[in-house]
Amino acid sequence: MSSAFPLLRLPRLVLFDVFKSLSIGEKIKLSFCSKKVSTQINNCRLYSQKVHVHLDMYSHKIEVFENGENKFKIFNLSDRGTNTDPYKQQYQIGGNFGLVEYLTIFSIVNPAFTPVFTSWPQNISIMDSNWFTLKYLLACTSTTITLKESRLENKDMDEVLRKWKTGGFPNLQRLEIQSRNITSFGATIFGMNLRELNELVIHSDDGSKKATIKTYHGHIEISVTSF
Repeated sequence: MSSAFPLLRLPRLVLFDVFKSLSIGEKIKLSFCSKKVSTQINNCRLYSQKVHVHLDMYSHKIEVFENGENKFKIFNLSDRGTNTDPYKQQYQIGGNFGLVEYLTIFSIVNPAFTPVFTSWPQNISIMDSNWFTLKYLLACTSTTITLKESRLENKDMDEVLRKWKTGGFPNLQRLEIQSRNITSFGATIFGMNLRELNELVIHSDDGSKKATIKTYHGHIEISVTSF
């Protein structure tokens, strides 16, 4: 008869090597065993630099990819009936979004459920971002931000650009927003309509960066270059 292996009783350096040998899926599964195990894994700081997270609430799943492969499904709500525990798991990985290279959120069908970001991934792409408000955007520290089906308006983009110009969004390299509320007939952005704004180049107040703006109806792209 086999007995349980006392994993956490291993010497610290040996335990470190054990965790280091695991795939990201194995680390996640192991971290679900207990809070103590999860803490030990987090303390070792053994994270891949190429982690992609796909969050799809329409299909009730979160998938994690490491280095473009090693696909791992964290949960599928349809497999568990109405159990709400998977949502808690989503918040658990949310605390480590700063260690995620790409986060893609496909859909959030329950308006009462929205992610809480205590940290931000390097790159974030949201396919149905009607819940992603200006408050979220102003707090976002990602380098690349893509928002599809947004509800942001001209006045929101005016605030975003003015914040960037005065030193906000220090990590931003590219921002793309698609929204029906960004129109040629709405409030001006930087005192200009969309046509006037297209191909405009603006500089940060400290002169260290420039932003090139491209626009068309319902769409705005901002590309940032550092000097």
